[in-house]
Amino acid sequence: MSAERMRAECEDNYRELLDLIASLDAAGRPRPPRLWLVTEGAQWLPGDPAGDGGHLAAATLWGFGRVLLTEYPQYRTTLVDLAPGSDLVPLLDEWAAGTPGEYQIAHRPGRRYVRRLLAGDSTLTWSGGYELRAPDSGDLSDLALVPAADRAPGTDEVRVGVVAVALTDQDARTALDTGRAEREEEGPPPVLGALATGTVLAAREASGFTAGDEVLVRHDGTLRSTLTVPSASVVLAQHPEPHDGTRHFRLDETGEALRTALLDPAAEVWVDLPGGSDDEPSAPAADTEAAPEDTVRPDRTYVVTGGLGGLGLVTARKLVALGARHLTLVSRSGKPTEEAAPVLAELAESAELAVVRADVSRPEGVRELVGEVEAGPWPVGGIVHAAGSYDKKLIAELTWESIDAQLAAKAYGGWLLHEAARSSFPELAFFVTYSSIASVLGGATQGHYAAASAGLDSLAEWRTRQGLPGLSVNWGAWARVGMSARLEEHLSREIERSGVRFFSPTRALDTLARLWGGRPRTQRVVGEFDWDRYVAGSATGDQFYDRLARQDDTADDGFDAASLGALPAPERRGLITQVVREKVAAVLQLATNWPSRPSSSPWAWTR
Repeated sequence: MSAERMRAECEDNYRELLDLIASLDAAGRPRPPRLWLVTEGAQWLPGDPAGDGGHLAAATLWGFGRVLLTEYPQYRTTLVDLAPGSDLVPLLDEWAAGTPGEYQIAHRPGRRYVRRLLAGDSTLTWSGGYELRAPDSGDLSDLALVPAADRAPGTDEVRVGVVAVALTDQDARTALDTGRAEREEEGPPPVLGALATGTVLAAREASGFTAGDEVLVRHDGTLRSTLTVPSASVVLAQHPEPHDGTRHFRLDETGEALRTALLDPAAEVWVDLPGGSDDEPSAPAADTEAAPEDTVRPDRTYVVTGGLGGLGLVTARKLVALGARHLTLVSRSGKPTEEAAPVLAELAESAELAVVRADVSRPEGVRELVGEVEAGPWPVGGIVHAAGSYDKKLIAELTWESIDAQLAAKAYGGWLLHEAARSSFPELAFFVTYSSIASVLGGATQGHYAAASAGLDSLAEWRTRQGLPGLSVNWGAWARVGMSARLEEHLSREIERSGVRFFSPTRALDTLARLWGGRPRTQRVVGEFDWDRYVAGSATGDQFYDRLARQDDTADDGFDAASLGALPAPERRGLITQVVREKVAAVLQLATNWPSRPSSSPWAWTR
């Protein structure tokens, strides 16, 4: 495999595929055919050999195909991966079956697999003392726990381990208040919550409470792991039983809990805290969490491609926070923007920075980068490949040249960095590629971007099969950084309405730091999503989400895109009207408003 071979194979594939799509559109058949994209060994399944990487060009089609399904639902684009060198009998079986709702399928000798998005790593439970304050920015995506010291009870005081906290519309307005900075208020933002349930951990005799009592606490600032409050603020009470109208959220769903409280002030909204009654916390709070010692070290250099872009700079800042003291930031232009200058100055106070001008999509650019790094005194300890550009085009507008431009920095550059790391960086602890949910979920106008991201996904997986570090992160929608910083306001609102939530860079990179440690991972979807809302907006019935979204599998709206054109005109109009009404109601959630579920999700093949 080589970058040249990858590019040549991609050119052959995409030129022919674009011609085929144009022909299908021009034909205008009333009963559109189903479009099948068939690859050999482009997906890895148990028992597959590692191979030589020759599958990576075909793997990009698995991102492009997801966008085809989004933009052209009438073609029901279906991806099928066959075992290398196998016959076509499994493909003929798929054509004959035409299974509705299955759009990602793989066949290996004697076995058929389908792909599912799964809730993966469980949410990290917070330990140690913490509290949740309103964000200074007024942006719910910036909600974050901060360390807070526990305090022993004084005279006539009670210390309570908090189990659950009630949130109200007033808490939501406090969290959304953007005027604190303008009012030049002194001191930190307020802690949210004014009502909590919990268990007494310690109390003075005069308080009238003993350890183990279940209590209700009314006091400002209850969203803490523990509370030490006057006994007058505490009453004996069993934990309230859920009843109609009560909504419970996890700690990492606090943003959605606040949105719910704001939209429905009459609802009872509770946030359940993990380990609320633990008397002896054993680990620091989230903001003081560090990556494992052997992951980020002060005696290593860390390379960040796209290092002067928004995502690259916040990644560099996180690496420094985790202990990195030598950074190489790679940029095609080599010139920081006006917005980047203060961030670079801040980083330079704690770490040695080298800004390298190099185009990682070209072999000579990567050779220059390797030369610069090898000339330094520190071995390379990790690579974060965050380079890339973003361009919105519908598939009907794409040419091979526009696809090639997207593949260049991400897919070709990823391969060239892999070659460089394998030959020149023997002490590499991590090789992280910044991919996108576009390659997983699809998304209109992102076909070429999804293809490039799918190439990174497959590269990371292929590296791990050879015992090399590799992790591809399919990022969701970051708030105020990268692509989202350039979105017009109405597009941002549309993304939120679709079920994809914006989340803060701090939260994203805290998750990344956890993925670096512990058991090896190859690919994770990281973001915040309301899967029920997202799936409700789809007309394809994609079973890919059936482990996450609460779908009514028995529902049948009678809609068959393939046979719609054969109906008499009045009947066709009536059916379309009915389906559109139902879909609009589902997308707008007129009947219900399920909470979003933060997700760090892996792929899975099931058989």
